[in-house]
Amino acid sequence: MEKPRGWILWVIPCIVLGYAFSVALGQTGPTVASLVLSPSTIAGGTGGTSTGTVTLNGLAPAGGTLVALSSSNPGLAASRPTVLVGEGTGSATFTVATNVRYRRYSGLSFSATISASANGSTQTATLTVTVQPMPADIRNDSTQRHGTVCGGSFPASSGEQGILYTCFDGPNPGTVGTCTFNAECLAAGCQTEMSRNFAFNDACASSGPYPIALSPGLIESGSASQGTLSLPSPAPSGSDALVGSSNSQATAFPTGFFPIPTGATAVPFHVATSILPSIEFSAVGTSIEIPVPIKKGGIFLSHRLGLAWLAMTPPEPPPAQPVQTLGQLSVDGDPVTGGNNSIASVWLSAVSASGGPTIALSSDNPEVASVPPSVTISAGSNVEIVTITTAPVATTTTVTLTATEGSRSYSDTITVVPENCVPTTCAGQGFNCASISDGCGLTVDCGTCGRHEMCVNNVCTRK
Repeated sequence: MEKPRGWILWVIPCIVLGYAFSVALGQTGPTVASLVLSPSTIAGGTGGTSTGTVTLNGLAPAGGTLVALSSSNPGLAASRPTVLVGEGTGSATFTVATNVRYRRYSGLSFSATISASANGSTQTATLTVTVQPMPADIRNDSTQRHGTVCGGSFPASSGEQGILYTCFDGPNPGTVGTCTFNAECLAAGCQTEMSRNFAFNDACASSGPYPIALSPGLIESGSASQGTLSLPSPAPSGSDALVGSSNSQATAFPTGFFPIPTGATAVPFHVATSILPSIEFSAVGTSIEIPVPIKKGGIFLSHRLGLAWLAMTPPEPPPAQPVQTLGQLSVDGDPVTGGNNSIASVWLSAVSASGGPTIALSSDNPEVASVPPSVTISAGSNVEIVTITTAPVATTTTVTLTATEGSRSYSDTITVVPENCVPTTCAGQGFNCASISDGCGLTVDCGTCGRHEMCVNNVCTRK
């Protein structure tokens, strides 16, 4: 039977209005019809992977359809940030990797919601990671030390940060015992306390903030994640911190113990990563060390430990093996008297397997402080030392030096001072707290205020 002509007149406006509504919502191509994970359950502690299949409600147009991927818990399960459904096809697959060490002491199973989004639509699927076996006890590193211990090691800067262990003496004199899991310190990190006669009584901190955070926690490998160390109160003079990575292709900078500025409650750092062939995870841990006066004299070094997770995905296409990248530039001899040489260190994300890359170097004031135009990292090393050549100056001059490799760039400054520079003092300026410049390139610590005082413009005043 022939349809009435009015039917055509009604359908055409509906199609046009529907298209306009789709465009208004940003839906200019096929949407995500389904997301399936296979398998949807991974055995905990295996580091197993799941294959995700994203299916569109139609065929991808010319150029394909880019689908954004995300995980509700990238520290547990992570994938590349996007997957392309090829032109003329309706689906694509991607890999979701799981973290073999994620909260391995918890005795719990975990799940992550994986999302796929395109053209205003989103579909999700749940990946479950079952309970993994509890790790075995670790070896105590002392023949006498026992009790509750942050990280299960001494000093507390090593070991597994954020975990509280109970350690036992060895069975016989001269032998060491074991340390067994006590608690996860998830809320505010693990806090060391003074010991008595080798009996330790560390505990999970009772108040925040948590000592370490990464932003973002999921990156494309070869880029860097920015980190923040958080302190519960302004840092006294002599405070320092240590940050480390469990993955050999990710390095936290600054390296080694580094000073925390007096009065600081937050300290930045970054984690540089190599370009990786597959998804990998790294535990990034810290130990913040604060000197605490003891009533009868002396200092107790109090540590607060914590751990954050970094997930690193490969680029497209991925490399056949890890490719090391520029990690940091640090001036090691600062300040310097003009006319003398100084040095800087150029760091990589990891040890260079075959030599390289070549890093470009520059100075924003080469007449005062100059560096070679480039440096190539030697095979088997992750750092090269370069010479900074300086000229005599009449006044103190700060020069910025920069290392560049592709899109990666890091800078540091060197202060070049006159030969006869006379440093100022806190007392000479009438200051008695926080830090000041001595006018010759160094920083002078003027002290800390009393319990009921606060530092205002380097002078202690009552609250």
